Amino acid sequence: MIPTITAQDTLREVVFKVCTALHETGIKAVLTGGAAAAFYAPEAAQSRDADFIASWYSLQREFDETMRLLGYIKSGRIYRHPMSMFTIDFPDVEIRIGQSFIQEFDTIREGELLLHILSPLHVVCDRLASFYWFDDRSALKAAVAVAKLQHVALWEVEEWSKQHGELENYQEFAMRVGL
Repeated sequence: MIPTITAQDTLREVVFKVCTALHETGIKAVLTGGAAAAFYAPEAAQSRDADFIASWYSLQREFDETMRLLGYIKSGRIYRHPMSMFTIDFPDVEIRIGQSFIQEFDTIREGELLLHILSPLHVVCDRLASFYWFDDRSALKAAVAVAKLQHVALWEVEEWSKQHGELENYQEFAMRVGL
């Protein structure tokens, strides 16, 4: 059964509905980016779009039909819904943060719905990647918020930053987190 997207749905409700509908057709879509940060730190991080990483090319017909049944209309690479202010994007088929390919993700269930999402650790690294390479200060703020509100092994964030040549920029993050 395809869930209904309504004008009253929050971003959280939309991503659960989209992920569940795709999952039921055999497509694993993992929430990343700012929407994943907003999931883990809703008071500090905001997003009006949801980026999912999904390998759906082998199930193109099922993917297109599911998005249509959800009510989404494709506009370039972005999917828009006439009843929702939140857009959906599928920017890639592999989860990669910098040069690191990510194989694991979390699955969260709420009643009949589910959400595949990056772990808090990977969300912090993902947001830091936007800060490091695009000077996105809002991404830094989101990384700090997630790190403060969720259990994140900060030594792994430091190691990831070091592997990507960003130890100097990591210091600003560490200072804001309170290290």
